[in-house]
Amino acid sequence: MAQIAPVVSVSHLLQIFPTRQRRPQEPPRQARRARRHPCPRVYEWKLSEKTKKANAALTGLGATRRIILADTLLQNYNVDEIEAVLAHELGHHVHRHILKSIAVQAAVTFAGFWLASEVLRYALEYTRWFEALSDFANLPLLILVATALSVLLMPVLNAYSRFNERQADRYCFESVRSVEPFVTAMNKLASQNLAERQPPSG
Repeated sequence: MAQIAPVVSVSHLLQIFPTRQRRPQEPPRQARRARRHPCPRVYEWKLSEKTKKANAALTGLGATRRIILADTLLQNYNVDEIEAVLAHELGHHVHRHILKSIAVQAAVTFAGFWLASEVLRYALEYTRWFEALSDFANLPLLILVATALSVLLMPVLNAYSRFNERQADRYCFESVRSVEPFVTAMNKLASQNLAERQPPSG
C-alpha cells in the first residue's frame, strides 16, 4: 500500500500534479547534500478545492517516493519559505522516516496482537469466562485490551513522531541559507491551519 497509494489512490483522491513552480537556486552546501540523497519527485497537491489549509508531505516507497506541496502553500508562500518546507520534507526522506515508521507500526501491531492473545488465553484458562478463543463474547475484553494498549503507547508514539520532526527540522536548518524563512513558514502554517501554537500544559 505504501508504494501503490501515492500512484493510484492518493493521486486520484487528492489530484496531485507535477509542480510547475520555479525551482529555487540551491546553495552549494544544499547542492552537495542533494547529490548524496537524490531528491524525490515533487508534485503539486490541489488542496484548495477542499480547504484553505496548507500542507506538505513525503509519501511512497522506492520509485513511488514523492514530495507533495499543497497549491495553497505554493500560492501564498515565497520561494525561500517553499524551499525551507521542501528541505524539511527532504529531511524525512534522508532519514528514512517512512520505512522506520512502518517498522514501528508493525512492531506495535505485533505486540498488540500478542498481548491480546495472552489476555484472552488467561481469561479462557484461569477464569473460564469464555468457552473458546473464538467465542464472540470475548469481543468486549479484546476492545478493552486494544484501548488500554493505545492509551499506554500514545505518549511513546507521540515522542517518536516529534523525534522524527526534529530530525527533519535539523536537516532543513543545515540545508537552507537561513532559518528565518522556515520560522516564518511555520508561523504562516500555524495561522492558516488554525493550529494551537502553545497548547495548555495541564
